[in-house]
Amino acid sequence: MRKLTLFTLATACATLTVLGASRTDAAAPSANSATTVEEQSFTGVISDDMCGLDHAAMGETDEKACTLSCTKSGSDFVLADKEHKKVYLLDDQKAPKEFAGAKVVVTGTLKDDTIHVTKIVPAKP
Repeated sequence: MRKLTLFTLATACATLTVLGASRTDAAAPSANSATTVEEQSFTGVISDDMCGLDHAAMGETDEKACTLSCTKSGSDFVLADKEHKKVYLLDDQKAPKEFAGAKVVVTGTLKDDTIHVTKIVPAKP
């Protein structure tokens, strides 16, 4: 009985390993395939990653002042989408500075929770 159990376990592991390798190989893009990532537009407020959606924890009511203060202290600029309660890190940390605390539209590509910024413009009221 023990040999049968070990044999069954070994066979199952070998089968899973082969199946796993097949799935990994099938899922991986080939060197010749092109992956197209489309640009998207995201609307929100330029904030910092320490405060995110809400600056109240810092005791600050001026979003621009708080964002600039926090980024000066080492925080990163983010896009805070208050409507969907989502915060996106921005890969460009220079362009957002002029829009600190303002509602904007960020155009770029999204990977994980980071927007690779191509353009930032003020949002229309």
